[in-house]
Amino acid sequence: MVAPPRMRAGPRRETREGGGAILRRCPRCCSRGFQGTELFVQYLATYSYKHGRGKEKNALTYTDLSHTAEECETFQFLADILPKKILASKYLKMLEKEKRDGEVREDDDEAEEEEDEDEAVGDSVGS
Repeated sequence: MVAPPRMRAGPRRETREGGGAILRRCPRCCSRGFQGTELFVQYLATYSYKHGRGKEKNALTYTDLSHTAEECETFQFLADILPKKILASKYLKMLEKEKRDGEVREDDDEAEEEEDEDEAVGDSVGS
């Protein structure tokens, strides 16, 4: 009985004399990947331009792209890659506020724990 030929998916590997593998892709497959990427970027740019302030200024800005990434469900996965720009001074103020809020919460938690302990001691003395 003859074994069926083995089929491979993905890039073909060739070995060199040094033992390392070289990946050789089919040119047609690469061009399809490039075309898909190009169409995606074109769609993102067009959508951002139409739904942003690009029409007013006749230009596409980073702000338009970041707004699209945040607001449009289709592009949500880009939100980390295209964050809204903020000034360094605003960022530092946000960090300070978070730090203060964290300290206030810790103080509140400690005060609640002390009150709980006082109530527990009062309950055991009254028993």
